[in-house]
Amino acid sequence: MSVLIVQGLRKRFGGVHALRGVDLALRTGEVNALLGENGAGKSTLIKILSGIVQADEGSFTLDGQPVAPDSVAKANELGIQTVHQELELALPLSVAENIFMGRLPGRAGRIDWKALYEQASRSLQTMGSKIDPRTPVAHLSISDRQVVEIAKGLARKASFLVLDEPTAALPPSEVANLLRVVRRLRDQGVGILYVTHRLDEVAQIADRATILRDGSVVGSLEREAISRDALVRHILGRDEDKIPQSAPPKSAAPVVECQELASGNDLRGLSFQAAEGEILGFFGLLGAGQSAIGDSLFGLRKARCAFFRARAAGRQAPDAAGGQRLPASPRRALALGMAYVPADRKGAGLATSLQIGENLLMPDMGRVSRWGLVDGKRMAEVCQAAIKAYDIRCAGFRQRVDELSGGNQQKVSVAKWAVRGVRILYLDEPTRGVDVGARVEIYRFVQSLAARGGTCLISSSDAAEIAAIATRVIVMKAGRALKELRGSEITEAGLIAAAL
Repeated sequence: MSVLIVQGLRKRFGGVHALRGVDLALRTGEVNALLGENGAGKSTLIKILSGIVQADEGSFTLDGQPVAPDSVAKANELGIQTVHQELELALPLSVAENIFMGRLPGRAGRIDWKALYEQASRSLQTMGSKIDPRTPVAHLSISDRQVVEIAKGLARKASFLVLDEPTAALPPSEVANLLRVVRRLRDQGVGILYVTHRLDEVAQIADRATILRDGSVVGSLEREAISRDALVRHILGRDEDKIPQSAPPKSAAPVVECQELASGNDLRGLSFQAAEGEILGFFGLLGAGQSAIGDSLFGLRKARCAFFRARAAGRQAPDAAGGQRLPASPRRALALGMAYVPADRKGAGLATSLQIGENLLMPDMGRVSRWGLVDGKRMAEVCQAAIKAYDIRCAGFRQRVDELSGGNQQKVSVAKWAVRGVRILYLDEPTRGVDVGARVEIYRFVQSLAARGGTCLISSSDAAEIAAIATRVIVMKAGRALKELRGSEITEAGLIAAAL
């Protein structure tokens, strides 16, 4: 058994203490779950272990010998491989080419394709995977892409594997497959640091759990002590807040109506309507089509429908009988009073190179400016109020968004529409990669918006999420509505059963 021991890690970014003397042990043949709220220090610890960032203080020993993973190459030499949340794969290339990228077998500039496919096949078989190494990665499911990313690390002789939110983008039907791969690797002697916000997975997979809060280790639980309640108490420092059941809408008058929405093979004639004060959920397994609804409604992909109408804050369709045109652009959707929180917060939901304040006010800069000049005092007031209301962990509204943890980035993505005061909000996978505390805050905002007469539409592949927040659910399959659930019918088991 090899042991990698980290002691006294400290790291500051300006005035922010990211790590405050963290101790951690990784052992081969063991899964250590790393948990904590967004901003607790998990991402910084991962970057230090991976050689991307260097600690200000602290030491590393591998089997009793001092080591220093002060670069990615050095971390790899020490047997530390990291699979990041955003997968680093070349989609047009084959599985084999991705696994051995930069180390393709051959001589004199010629690739030995037979050897490449044989070596890739052996790497995949080690994990019990039957993926064809000749398949382009673009043709794989998200869970199979995760397996390919893990195979890349194993092909580099990894002794310790850091998995950062490996199931965040997976539907429940594919999580079990990835967990089987993780168990198999553990049994083969690989040490795994498993970083996740999905607490139900920890009880299934972890031999030990290490919990961070505000940059410090606040708990280390052995397998027999791991339970959801114990994990939540360590993560939050208190018991979990309970979200009350969302109230059904008071009005049946539709605010959003869409008939026969179609977009390529993803949506094949979906019809729905949502009322004032309603939280309408769209649930389906991977490929059911719910992920295409938001982009279609906001002009981000080609779509068509037989009838569309949106009415918010006193806006009414010019022709009540004929409805309106489906928005051809986000600008047109915003003009109708609609707003959108996409699943890809970094690629589509935020301008990550800009400041928090600039992102919060991007949809409505007119609120803090006059004649093209920004009122700095007013901007500070609005931004600081939003930061406080949504508990965005940051150094101030002038901090860049790409310096925040994933969960705090998501809070900014949601809060910018609260600042604008929208009345129709569409959220796609709103709490993917978000900790248990931030998840509650986002749910509260959604419920608050609905209680004030707003209309919320949420698409998600997380049955627990939809069951917790929606007042009505459309279960989807193959781009169409399969079934509609209301009231007591909306349970996690009921949703999955309907989708299957």
